This record gives sequence, C-alpha cells and structure tokens, in this order.
Amino acid sequence: MIYVFTDPEFGRSFLAAVSRLRERHAAEITVVLSGKRGWPKTLIARLQSRLRWSISKWRDARRLAGELGVRVIVVDDINAAALRRQIEPHDHGFVAGFNQIFKAGTIRRFRSLVNCHPSLLPYYRGPVPSYWCLQHGETATGYTFHRISEAIDQGEILWQEVVPIAVTDTPAQLNARIAAPAAAKFEAYLLSLLGQRGFERSSVNAEAVYKHRVDYKSFPA
Repeated sequence: MIYVFTDPEFGRSFLAAVSRLRERHAAEITVVLSGKRGWPKTLIARLQSRLRWSISKWRDARRLAGELGVRVIVVDDINAAALRRQIEPHDHGFVAGFNQIFKAGTIRRFRSLVNCHPSLLPYYRGPVPSYWCLQHGETATGYTFHRISEAIDQGEILWQEVVPIAVTDTPAQLNARIAAPAAAKFEAYLLSLLGQRGFERSSVNAEAVYKHRVDYKSFPA
C-alpha cells in the first residue's frame, strides 16, 4: 500500500498523478486528508465549527474517492494508534501539503516515508515557505523530496529542483507552480516504488539560488 498524505489545494497535481497511476498500473493507494485545524475557544462555537468541518472533509473524501477510484480517509491525528495499526511494514508513504507532524512511532511504521517540501532545503524550513520567499524578495525557489525524520524538514534529501518566482506571484500562485513539476517527479518516484523504473537522486546548491539564508519560519503573525 502507498499512502499519500495531501490536501485538495497544494495536492491537486499530486492527486491527478494518483489517478493516472491507479488506471495505468493498478497501484494500491490510499489518500489521506487531514481533519486537523484550529478551533474557536467557546464550547458552542467550537462544536459548530467541528461539525461543519467534519461534514466538509467527509464530502471532500467522498468526492475524491469517486474521482480517483481509490480509498480516501480523513485523519484528525496522524499519530493515533488506530491509524498506526493499519500501516503494514512494507507500506510506503508520501506527504504533499499535509498540516500534521509525524512522530517517531508513526514514521517507523513505514518502509519509507517521504515529504515534498516547497523550498530548497536546508533553507526556508517550516509550514509556509512560499510566503517567506516572497517576503524576502527571492527570485527563485524550488522543492525538495526528503525522507521524514523527527527533526522537521531535515531528513535525507532525495531530489531537488529549482522553480523561478514571478514578480506577480502570490503565495498560492507560487505553490501551484511548484506543485506542477513536483507532481511529475512524484509520479516517477511512485513508479520506482512499484518497480517500474529506477529513481535517480539530485540535489541543488540552495546557497546559490537564495539571496537570504533563512533557516526556519513559522506562520506569519
């Protein structure tokens, strides 16, 4: 089983690749959507928000399952024991636009667990790198496939590619342009897991691409 942890926004191109792989190679894939989000502080507002969010995510999952022809699940806690028990020792995982942190016990359940981070690591680690690249006036960025470790965005690098930044880019537009080539490489990576082809490795000298050596940035205030 290959688990693809993603969302319908940044992950749109990745989900299209999932559909192609299922049709052409009968790949056994489960798409995992995150049910995690921030909630209001008052009890009634929190319950109302959780209900609306649950219905929205359930509809997303049902729609995607019909479109892709694969199992789609929504997970509130990626590190919950119930999910860990589903993962077999030979299963692989790939993460693209997922807002939860994998803990050691979950990481160890997978034969391999790889993340697509939308910057050229080791720079611009964190949840919204495209936003910070634009804030710092970068003219190019990229993406990194790396193995997931307990240290955030610091696992072994497998593949990197440079993506130019347009002067008119918003964070969402830049994310979409990063996702397009990343999804193509994601498809090649999954084919390597299925034994259809090899997967070469390639890294980029991020210092030669970025103007600023930004290590980690969280969400803007």
